[in-house]
Amino acid sequence: MNVNMTPKVGTDGSIQDTVRPAGLAADGADQKQDFASLFTDALQQVNSAEVTADRALVDLALGRSDDIAGAVIEAEKAQLAFGATLKIRQEALEAYDKVMRMPI
Repeated sequence: MNVNMTPKVGTDGSIQDTVRPAGLAADGADQKQDFASLFTDALQQVNSAEVTADRALVDLALGRSDDIAGAVIEAEKAQLAFGATLKIRQEALEAYDKVMRMPI
């Protein structure tokens, strides 16, 4: 994730850093993309890592490549990306569950 640090000058003249994700304006308005497209892009990157790893392993198995280390690295990248995606999914479901259990 890209992060922008924009210096902010306080009323006393002190400089305070404001940290926010890239693409978010100071007022919170989204400049580049909304959450849905950000989420979709992230899932496409995870899928791309899986496809790349599968292709490297198939090439290795069929003898089209002898780069064992490269295939293992691609498989690990895909596994880490998928694991992170599952963790984010689990955290989102837990947050939803907590919100649903809140008394009104």
